[in-house]
Amino acid sequence: MLSMESRPEPLQDSIKCPACAVEMLFGEANGAPRWVRCPECKLMMRHPMPLVRELDKMYAKAYSPTAVKLDSTGFESEEGMLVHLAAFLIDRFFRPGDRILDFGAGSGRFCRILRDAGFQVDGVELAAEPRAEAKARFGFEFRSTLSEMRENYYDWVVAIEVLEHLPDPEHTLVELRSRLKPGAAVFLTTPNASGLQARLNRFAWREAQNPFHLILFTFPALKQLLARAQYRDVQSVLFSPVGAVSPGRWALHRALQLLRLYGSIRVVARNADA
Repeated sequence: MLSMESRPEPLQDSIKCPACAVEMLFGEANGAPRWVRCPECKLMMRHPMPLVRELDKMYAKAYSPTAVKLDSTGFESEEGMLVHLAAFLIDRFFRPGDRILDFGAGSGRFCRILRDAGFQVDGVELAAEPRAEAKARFGFEFRSTLSEMRENYYDWVVAIEVLEHLPDPEHTLVELRSRLKPGAAVFLTTPNASGLQARLNRFAWREAQNPFHLILFTFPALKQLLARAQYRDVQSVLFSPVGAVSPGRWALHRALQLLRLYGSIRVVARNADA
């Protein structure tokens, strides 16, 4: 857990990779945040990691009331993509009567789509402004922390582009698993640090330039992290919606997914508790 007030001085010159536990050497950062890459699983991690109070200020500014009402925070996926994603998950994974928890639920658009499809849905959203918007717009009563959610209750947890924002993803994954029924599953999406754009642009990659991103995963790194958090049957979801694009771009997206060079990783993993 990050300190709320101070960062240890001097900065550590190495730390264990949060996914595979290999020692990562930092070198001299000169006080400026930058990325380091695990030599084994190729995970990318910010160094030094921002303090919690620094992150709180950044999110408070991004989640201004105006930005939330205009859907211009930059944190929520487009409506069309969410509709296609919901249809994909319902067709391939979800079953009638499933209870679903959306972790990082934002202003509730994905929960609304799932609720309209007949599912029981709950949401967790740390930021107060999107929670208020979700209540005003859709009638949801989202919670601010996982500690407020029932344990051993949900058939699915979904976390769409959330994991990269977490300073301690293993702890959060353990907490999410405790909310799942035995054998129930989580669906995660997160930027792919071994995707084509990441390989071409390295630390200038768009996702690495996002100041809210703290850890960027490869599929091997995410698989190892999920195993550490006691998930099993981790599978990469290669083919999922890519939105309304031309046939040529659709084919390109599909080829990149097949080669694991797509910009996003999508995985399903099951609670190891039987």
